[in-house]
Amino acid sequence: MIAINEIHYVSKWGENFRKQFADLDMLQSFASCMVPFLGVMVTAPPLVLKQICSHLLFYKESMLIINIGNDQPNLTMVMCLMQGAAHDFRVLDFVLNQALTGESLKWTVIFFNS
Repeated sequence: MIAINEIHYVSKWGENFRKQFADLDMLQSFASCMVPFLGVMVTAPPLVLKQICSHLLFYKESMLIINIGNDQPNLTMVMCLMQGAAHDFRVLDFVLNQALTGESLKWTVIFFNS
């Protein structure tokens, strides 16, 4: 099996950030047709999934897609527009408010798109 974690990089960052991901389509020419490919990602809207399939020559007829969604009891999605300059990390103080009161800091992921 050839397993590719964060396979959405093929679509999103293959040309700029992770250039090796843009070359993953060549793997199939080196592997036997009996070698399965496993692509893993957490988020992929339909357009990204279509781009990945097109680039890697994955065909819907031979794919198994498992989507458990992100509606999980232990996850809370919060989106907010952060004011200030990109280098001004004081805008992240909202994350630390709970820790400053003496409570344990909860697991937090902060994503920046630039």
